[in-house]
Amino acid sequence: IEHLCPQEKIERDGWKESSIGCLGNLIFVDQKLNGELGTKDFSQKKNILIDQGYSIDKFILETEVWTPETVFNHADNMAEVAYLEIWKI
Repeated sequence: IEHLCPQEKIERDGWKESSIGCLGNLIFVDQKLNGELGTKDFSQKKNILIDQGYSIDKFILETEVWTPETVFNHADNMAEVAYLEIWKI
């Protein structure tokens, strides 16, 4: 599991443990790529993910600046997609 905003940012630049650990800040990658992404900033991570051919959702692709507010908006967006499209009955 990769944190798009790294854990080292907790209590810095407005980042709290709740935003760093939020589902909206997490993506699944393999262990090798996780190590490569390390503590790079969001734009660097996004470019690497794209270059490596990872499937990235539209929200992340369209986001330029990754902030705590963006993380919570991404989590809300993920929940909406899950409810309305994936688990639709």
